[in-house]
Amino acid sequence: KTANNLLIVDYWERGTKPEKPCLANGWIDPEEIKDFNVTVLVSHEHQDHFDPVIWEWRETIPNIRYVLGMEAQGQEDYDFIQPRTKLKYDNLEITAFESNDSGVGFVIDVDGVTIFHPGDHANETRDFSGMYWPEIEYVKENFSDIDIAMMPIRGCGLPDVESVRLGVIRTLKELQPKVFLPMHSGDDGFQYHNFNENLIEEGINNTKLYYPLDKGDRFTYKKGKLK
Repeated sequence: KTANNLLIVDYWERGTKPEKPCLANGWIDPEEIKDFNVTVLVSHEHQDHFDPVIWEWRETIPNIRYVLGMEAQGQEDYDFIQPRTKLKYDNLEITAFESNDSGVGFVIDVDGVTIFHPGDHANETRDFSGMYWPEIEYVKENFSDIDIAMMPIRGCGLPDVESVRLGVIRTLKELQPKVFLPMHSGDDGFQYHNFNENLIEEGINNTKLYYPLDKGDRFTYKKGKLK
């Protein structure tokens, strides 16, 4: 949630739905957000990044738009964004880059904040051969001041864990985001904690490191830090 926008990226419903779903427990109740300007982004079609329930929200939320990195069968009211293109809306600009897994990753400029969310784009090889690094270089060439970076560290479909780790380290050193949040390891705060501890050992000291413990955890970004 920014000054004028609410962004929802790669939402999917996993586990037992609580009696009262809400942002505070990691679920979307469209009634709770119906008065916001909502943009729903989907990087690709994998079930852990795309849940068809998102289409139901437009029945409740009048100011909602959808931006997809893939074409959605049977749906018309959305914007399809291709790699290395931009979409602009008022105080929101979305840039896509090609994912080496499926679909795209995003760099989002919104209300003065720049967010890097690569979807399932993760390094696959320990020598950095392949298409992972050229897309990171594309991001570097176009964005010199990233506020918040989120990157996958493991999980379904991701390649060799060590290659992924090396990719995160090199990417953080290259992009120099102000803060970093690991993702794509479920609700495993233990894994996120250990991953961030290793980043410190690897010399990541210009980027402040954070991680969630539970679904629905909330951070506030201000002056290069999360609280």
